[in-house]
Amino acid sequence: MRKSRSRIDEQVGARVRLRRRALGISQTKLAAALGLSFQMVQRYEYGQCRISVSLLCAVASELDCPIGYFIEGLDDRREGGRVAAGPDDLFNSQYGRSLALFFPRIAQPEGQRVIADLVRAMADDDEAA
Repeated sequence: MRKSRSRIDEQVGARVRLRRRALGISQTKLAAALGLSFQMVQRYEYGQCRISVSLLCAVASELDCPIGYFIEGLDDRREGGRVAAGPDDLFNSQYGRSLALFFPRIAQPEGQRVIADLVRAMADDDEAA
């Protein structure tokens, strides 16, 4: 049976990438801590290779988070037959990364609320179309 990349492998890898980036850890540094090459970390992060449970435990330890962080939301990502957007999807898009980077820099809470309302309204319009 041929192994193929699955949505679950992609999500777990994306969550590894999200957490690693949030902590400011390079792929090289994480790889060294795990005894891997940085290319293997890349393959895991992009879901090209499946992460074993034992390796996932080591990754969770290195990234200082519970192992459940990598699989949370797997059961509830489907809404009406469509895959619901999650936090990892934000970092997988060019504009999402910019939004995530600059949004916390908005000092006024009212400004953050207005932008969040605008994004929510635009997303709802896309669903209606």
